[in-house]
Amino acid sequence: MGKKLKRLLEIVVHRRGYKRRAYTYRRNGKLIHVKATRVKPTTYKAKDRGKPGKTPKSRQWFHPKRKLKVGNREWKASHKATYRRRVLSALVKKRGYATVVRELNALRNVTTDRKTKQAATADMKWLKKKYRSKK
Repeated sequence: MGKKLKRLLEIVVHRRGYKRRAYTYRRNGKLIHVKATRVKPTTYKAKDRGKPGKTPKSRQWFHPKRKLKVGNREWKASHKATYRRRVLSALVKKRGYATVVRELNALRNVTTDRKTKQAATADMKWLKKKYRSKK
């Protein structure tokens, strides 16, 4: 990255000076008194974080590591429950119960589609009922 481009990514932040009041706090059972003082103004460079809420796709927090898919069969909320559960059973055999539950739960927690969330919730209950070990 060139110097010019790097400079564009930085912004200069100016902090105003202010007067800090005196305060008291307790440390190791003793009262510590801190006198009032003037905090000097400062200027520093910081990374420009851009407009809030405009996170690029590459920086968004949820990226599924892999799809809920076995062979050519894939879990989709639009499929019937019996088909979805057949796919989940095959996934449990291949990846294990805990892994499949975590992947389905991650999808369930971040989806904005109501039908997907309902289908995932129903399938989570079904997985729990069928595969969870009895203690």
